[in-house]
Amino acid sequence: MYYVLTGLIVFASILMVAIVLVQKSKGGGLAENFAKGNDFAGVKQTTDIVEKITWFLMAFIVILSILTSIIGTSEENEKVQKSEIQSNSTALPVNPGVEGANAQPAAPAPAPVEQPAQ
Repeated sequence: MYYVLTGLIVFASILMVAIVLVQKSKGGGLAENFAKGNDFAGVKQTTDIVEKITWFLMAFIVILSILTSIIGTSEENEKVQKSEIQSNSTALPVNPGVEGANAQPAAPAPAPVEQPAQ
């Protein structure tokens, strides 16, 4: 799911770049060339549609980014929990040479006893 959302973000970002390049800025833009041939909708409506698409894509990218962050974090937490369960399920070390059902955990080595000075 994480990779699907990431792919959608990349696609929407590329589309956003294309839409921003088409928009009319203060100095003119590519939308101006498209609007000249569009007598039915007019220049004002063409730029309004392009602006609305830009805002929609921006909101879409923000929402997908938040969802990707949440899903990525939850998937990472699941991986960490699984690895902790696997590491906790390992058996205690046993005495070498003792096999089978009678195997006991290794006992700690006795502490050295200090001799009093004479």
